[in-house]
Amino acid sequence: MNVVLTKYQKVTGIIVALLMLAGIGYVTLAPRPAAQQTGVVAIPAQTSSQVEFGTYLPKSVQTKDYILDQTSYVYDGTNKILTYKLHSDDNSLTVTQQSYPDALIFDKLVGAMGPYSDIDTRYGQATLTRPPSIKNGQTAVIKIQATLLFIKSEQDISDATWRTVINALQLNE
Repeated sequence: MNVVLTKYQKVTGIIVALLMLAGIGYVTLAPRPAAQQTGVVAIPAQTSSQVEFGTYLPKSVQTKDYILDQTSYVYDGTNKILTYKLHSDDNSLTVTQQSYPDALIFDKLVGAMGPYSDIDTRYGQATLTRPPSIKNGQTAVIKIQATLLFIKSEQDISDATWRTVINALQLNE
């Protein structure tokens, strides 16, 4: 069967094809904010200006298994605690950071949180806990320089995954 297109149909087809190509080109080449272009992670300026301690963020928006939710930054100025979230296909991690209190004894803190394993990271030893107040969850606790970090997982994850998540953090400067 021979299909004969009119001149109008041919021109319309060419215009539609060009518009589709232009749309694809725009989506591919359009300017994006720096974080999306380079994968660089930064705390929003309004939040960053309030934080008075070293903060640790993933090296990039996406680590091996987790993606940083860049809209999840919350800074509690009263308690001086920074929180953000990382997500995977089937899990969510909540990262909480604060300045390490001078009077805090790390071993006592961790001992009260139901420790069950220690893992080595590039920052030293992190303790994995199952806090009695949290049902079905794990929390990693680590002190990095003068910052105390808690990373809570909604589901159990392996020691290797914990290590990967912690090792992917870097000091935000």
